[in-house]
Amino acid sequence: MFIDPKTAIKEGWIKWNDAVTDIEKHLQPNALDFDCKKIYQLETDTPAFLSEESKKIRKSHELQLDNHAEYGWCWTLQNGQCYDFMSNFHVTLPAGVAAMLIIRSTLNRSGVFLTSGLYDSGFDGAIAGMLRIHGGDFHLAPNTRIGQIKFIRSEDSGIVYAGGYNHAQGTHWTEERKGNVTEEIYNGK
Repeated sequence: MFIDPKTAIKEGWIKWNDAVTDIEKHLQPNALDFDCKKIYQLETDTPAFLSEESKKIRKSHELQLDNHAEYGWCWTLQNGQCYDFMSNFHVTLPAGVAAMLIIRSTLNRSGVFLTSGLYDSGFDGAIAGMLRIHGGDFHLAPNTRIGQIKFIRSEDSGIVYAGGYNHAQGTHWTEERKGNVTEEIYNGK
C-alpha cells in the first residue's frame, strides 16, 4: 500500500534543502515529486566489478552546467550515456517503510529513463539514481522535477538497511559516508 506523501513529510522521512521553495508543487496524490540537484557523468573507461565478496563501482565526475543559447543554464546529457543524479531531497526510512522511484512521464516520453533500486527500511541518504539517455541529446535545467518517490508500507522484518550507501544530508553517496568508506567501493576492498 502506498503511504500518503503528506505522512512522509509530517513524520520527517523526507527533508529538502533551500532550493525547494514550494513543497506543495511537489505533492502528488500517491507520491512526492523530486528534482535534480547535481549530475555525475560515469567514467566509462574505468572498470566496474561485482561479486558476493566485493564491489568496484565505476567512477564518475560532476557534470558542469552549460549556458545553452536556447535553454539557458542546463546540463547537456548525451544520447547513449548514463548519468548518476542527486536530488535536493533526503530520505530517512523507518522500520516498516520502504520507497521506490518512478520517472515523470515527460522524461519517459523524451526517451530518458530513470532507474534506481529499492530504498529499504533504514536507508538514510539523498534521493538518487541513474538517468539513461536514448533518442537524442537531452537538456535538463537544475532543480527540475524528474521523478516521484512513493512510500510503501512493508511488514517489519526486524532488519534495517545499514549498508554503504547511507550518507549525510546534502552529500552525494561517494562523499562523506556512514558505515563504509568510498575508497573501499572504488578499490573493491
